[in-house]
Amino acid sequence: MNFGNLLKRVNFSSKNLLKIYFTFGTLAIVILFVTYAQTFQRQAAREARIVPNLVNQFMYYAGHENFESILIQYILEEIIANIDYPIIITDYNQTPVFWKNIGVDEGASWDNLHESERSIALRRLDRMRRKDHIIPLYHPDEDITLGYTFYEDTRIIRRLRILPYIEMVFIVMFIAFGLYGLSLVKRQEKKMLWEGLAKETAHQFGTPISSLIGWIDFIKIKFENNPQKKELFSLLDDMTTDVHLLRKVASRFGKVGSSIKLKHTNIHDIINQSVKYFQKRLPHISNEIKIYYKRTSEETFILLDEELMLWALENILKNCIDAMKNKSGDIVFTSFQKEQKFHILIKDDGIGMSKSMFSKIFEPGVTTKARGWGLGLSLTKRIIEEYHHGKIRVLESVHNEGTTFEIVLPTIDLRDILHS
Repeated sequence: MNFGNLLKRVNFSSKNLLKIYFTFGTLAIVILFVTYAQTFQRQAAREARIVPNLVNQFMYYAGHENFESILIQYILEEIIANIDYPIIITDYNQTPVFWKNIGVDEGASWDNLHESERSIALRRLDRMRRKDHIIPLYHPDEDITLGYTFYEDTRIIRRLRILPYIEMVFIVMFIAFGLYGLSLVKRQEKKMLWEGLAKETAHQFGTPISSLIGWIDFIKIKFENNPQKKELFSLLDDMTTDVHLLRKVASRFGKVGSSIKLKHTNIHDIINQSVKYFQKRLPHISNEIKIYYKRTSEETFILLDEELMLWALENILKNCIDAMKNKSGDIVFTSFQKEQKFHILIKDDGIGMSKSMFSKIFEPGVTTKARGWGLGLSLTKRIIEEYHHGKIRVLESVHNEGTTFEIVLPTIDLRDILHS
């Protein structure tokens, strides 16, 4: 795998996805609101024709002997019949005499209405009154009020009133989804980049490791008869151990992003291996740090990859040791089983961290050290959660008192293993 090509491919695909989303998303929103606005325009045009049509009818029938009856008939059939919003016409005492679109039988008279229907009509009337949606009907000659017309907003006005809020919701949702998609792309981009870096590192390790093993074998053959063979071969054996350790590290990096096969393994053996590995090396790191494992459960088998789990625990231990630089204290492993879950607590006496770092500490590239890539705990989280279907978190941390990590893993019933 070429790491440079991977980087270019990831950047190209993420940029294209964002361009497609914002281009088509913007286009869809524009089309939606243009269509919505055109619908309003057509409805408004129909309502605007009411008055010109009424004037036209008035002028046309003005000299007709049945002018009043014709005009009233036109108003009833062409105007009132097409009203699509609530309206109530009352007498001068504000007692309803005509109503439409209020959920009450429009063919009945007020006196014949059921009490429940009257109540509905009066509630609608009161609501119209509170909104000041009222038009007095005056007698043109005697200057007295004959009645009142109460009304509510037309459908188009109601829709126009909520249109700005709908637009705001659409725009906010569009931006929110875009930002969420951007964060997912960035997260995937980070993931792919770290995977590519890990695999490229493992690949680059391969050739020099093979060469080193070859050179060690060559030196052994070359100096087979040398008087100082014993001392030389002892040094070569130590070199071979380190080269195999290097190959093991390369193998770990090579597994990142690959499918692995999990095996039934006693988790206590893995923890003990990690603890003993560092106990032997602590004198070279610090004589004032001690590592302990307090086991409180019986043999517990878990489906895991031994090499990756050892790597995960080593990363946490390294983090704990780094947090205890210039300090003395203990690093304590505690384990227990609860409800088909195996819990591992790793507590150090280090400098601690703020709560804001509890989740950030597991993100790629995040580190509190002056030198470092910030990959250790990120890889550990992936090993625990993606490969072993567990959980890892910072359980607690106190400034200058220490930090506790918690790992939770699903367990296997020993009887299932024996029967399988």
